[in-house]
Amino acid sequence: MTFGRRMKAASLAVSVMLLSSMTMAGTAQAREVVVARTAEISFSYGDPPVGSPKVESVQVRQDVTASTVTSTIKYETVVPSGDITDTQVYFGTFDGTVCRASFAMAGRPGQSGHHAAFLPSTAVTSSITVSGTTTTVRASGNAKLGSTKWTCVYFVTVKEGTSYQTGSWERLDEQSVEIPELAIQTDATVAAKNGKWAKVKVKVQNASRATAKNVTVKLSGSKLKLSAKTVKFSSIGPWKVVTKTIKVRLTGNKTRKLKIKANVPGGVGDSSSVQVLRYKKTTTLKSLAGRYFWGADSSLDQAWQPRGVYFVNKKWAYVGVPAKGLPKKCKTKKKECQRYTYNAKTGKVKVGKSKGTVDSKGLNLKVDKANKYYWPAQAPKKGSRLHVSLRHQGASGCGYGFGKICHTYTWYLTLGKNGKFSEASQSTTNWSVPTDGWYVGSNDTKGKYRILGGGRIELKYANGKKVIRTIAVFTDAREKPSPRYEGLLLGGTKYYY
Repeated sequence: MTFGRRMKAASLAVSVMLLSSMTMAGTAQAREVVVARTAEISFSYGDPPVGSPKVESVQVRQDVTASTVTSTIKYETVVPSGDITDTQVYFGTFDGTVCRASFAMAGRPGQSGHHAAFLPSTAVTSSITVSGTTTTVRASGNAKLGSTKWTCVYFVTVKEGTSYQTGSWERLDEQSVEIPELAIQTDATVAAKNGKWAKVKVKVQNASRATAKNVTVKLSGSKLKLSAKTVKFSSIGPWKVVTKTIKVRLTGNKTRKLKIKANVPGGVGDSSSVQVLRYKKTTTLKSLAGRYFWGADSSLDQAWQPRGVYFVNKKWAYVGVPAKGLPKKCKTKKKECQRYTYNAKTGKVKVGKSKGTVDSKGLNLKVDKANKYYWPAQAPKKGSRLHVSLRHQGASGCGYGFGKICHTYTWYLTLGKNGKFSEASQSTTNWSVPTDGWYVGSNDTKGKYRILGGGRIELKYANGKKVIRTIAVFTDAREKPSPRYEGLLLGGTKYYY
């Protein structure tokens, strides 16, 4: 099993445990767009001109998508032929006191006349249809008919410049529909061997209740050869995920960025990127002295059960997870200190009673008849600073059993180039409401840090509290420290991207 597959397998084990024990989060608020605004005016005051029928009601509809506005006018009786009375419908915005009009349309059914314009005098295309006691006036041909956000409407009947029957102004009600919204899921990095294609799995989720049709994903990147620059995902059903595998080949040894952009007509797309690394060939190690390897087991009752092996020198290994830095020496009286032997030619190693193999990508030991894998982690240099924003997600007490309290949590850690740090947390149990420590900014969750060397970091909190913890950074496929993408250890806790 390769380095990348081992890492993914371990992450998957913890993820599956978390999903089985945690209550699924509620559906996120849907992304909606306004497709129309409608209103009905059924109340009016005043009488129409003598000889003209009274307006019973006016129904209006602004079609945002089609950029049209329609007014359907209902009269008490059929409008007499030749009647020169206009019914003028005004659209505007409510300023807290009155409806201030910015668009008007008029129909004169007695003479089949019509007109529409943005006030004061910008005319737009209009039409009229008369059927019995109903007259429909329609305006079109101008994008502003769809983009203008009118909030109120009223009507007035006018004859020879004199206003008669007037409808009360009404609010326009918005009609919205949920639109497709895409979310891309990929690994942060992918390792490409020299002259070989590397596979990148691109998952596109439709994070909405609306079907996403004609979804396409476009890929690009400098010094990258792609098996396809555009990939069709076709339709993705509500809340469904579709996975496609893309092949990429890296030119040169420099890390390159693969840009990924998902699009859906009439919806919200997403973009992401993957760092394409040059895979370094696995080699045996000349010496194990000063090398740290970390791993973790998991169960339903405890998501993370960390373990570690630090080779202190050429004879002794510290078996466990040191809390306050990597030990400088080992004493035989300590149970964590165990003798080890190592064959640099074969990569075979024996730590205490556990036998296994080790190379530049990791350590594999058989502990109590079970194979245990450990990833390499390096202590950052003294005085160095990191620039990361990571998290640690876990659960405890979520196994089978009556009366157990299932506790799930997420811890957040930020280390800045300015020497400042912050911590935050979210948690919940199966009997309580969630707690949230996000951005509280309290003095016990932020402060300054110093990397002291020897796998130690000093955290000085704003309230004066000072602690020393172990710090180590995981390496990537290049066998270089990569805190941003591969994560780091703080004490025995792994924080990851």
